[in-house]
Amino acid sequence: MTRNIIIKALCFSLSIFLLNSLSSCSGSAGSKFKDRRAYAKFRSKQQSFTSKEGVMKYLDKGPRNGEVIVLLHGVPTSGWLYRRMIDDLVDAGYRVVVPDMLGYGASDNPSSSELYDEKYHAARLLSLMDNLEVKQWHHVCHDAGGLWTQALTVNGSERLKSLTLLNSVLLKEGFHPPLRMKPGTAAKAAMATYRNKVTNGVMINALFNEGLVDCRELTDEGKYGYRRPLIEGKTNSLYYFFTQTCNELPDYRNSLKKLKQQGCPVQIVWGVKDSILLWEPQAAEVTDLLGIKASDIHLLEANHFLQEEKPEEVSTLIKSFISGKKSSK
Repeated sequence: MTRNIIIKALCFSLSIFLLNSLSSCSGSAGSKFKDRRAYAKFRSKQQSFTSKEGVMKYLDKGPRNGEVIVLLHGVPTSGWLYRRMIDDLVDAGYRVVVPDMLGYGASDNPSSSELYDEKYHAARLLSLMDNLEVKQWHHVCHDAGGLWTQALTVNGSERLKSLTLLNSVLLKEGFHPPLRMKPGTAAKAAMATYRNKVTNGVMINALFNEGLVDCRELTDEGKYGYRRPLIEGKTNSLYYFFTQTCNELPDYRNSLKKLKQQGCPVQIVWGVKDSILLWEPQAAEVTDLLGIKASDIHLLEANHFLQEEKPEEVSTLIKSFISGKKSSK
């Protein structure tokens, strides 16, 4: 039985390889050194925070007295996802904090999969902000970062001055993950394809072929920043997500209601071409649950990775939303 599972997993990986060998997302040869330098420079600017479970890396840019914006990534990305938006927000006078959550990017990668439960991610983010002495901030999240943000509302809803949801994991009605796996050998074999230097490129191509309207817009330099952490072995968090979260999505409706009760303004910025996270099936309930105004719902002609396709537009919407809410108080 175990052997058959392994063979099926390898056949699955091979089929992806063959399909994506013909994909337009395979990219050009380019300069490997250039690709590596950009991500190395990004990492060199990160700082370290030692949580109870391991070291988290993060960027903290902008004036110390500026309004704070947290940019939270999802799966299987990192703070690198926001690289094309950070400086624009900083130039507008904001202090921008961009964490690599534990198990992602340059952060530590503990082996215990239970540490990647959303409640632990939320607790570590709160601890990071306590360490930075930031009491409240404007929160932006994407993908699984939406789930971690929901977990944060259990004990930290009052910390959020505003919330911008970018194609985020919210309710099960809008969540259609590409993989749902049982814990065990097959799932571990699948994770190995992300760590292997050859199949890693194939998996990343597949990810962005699915998540971008035109995956050719993502350069080899951009891809390298997503590939490197996985090649380094940062897959324990993915294992938990695909074998636990995707099978039993937690329900945080009761906690989310706090945001509406506390008057926290919420904005939706959503790529409607996304086949994994759908807005329409959950739109009515999410809008009512969080008290979102129609004028604060922005549906863009984009796919899952808005930060790659429309970074300037998303950044402008964030700045406009924060500025407008401040002036209306």
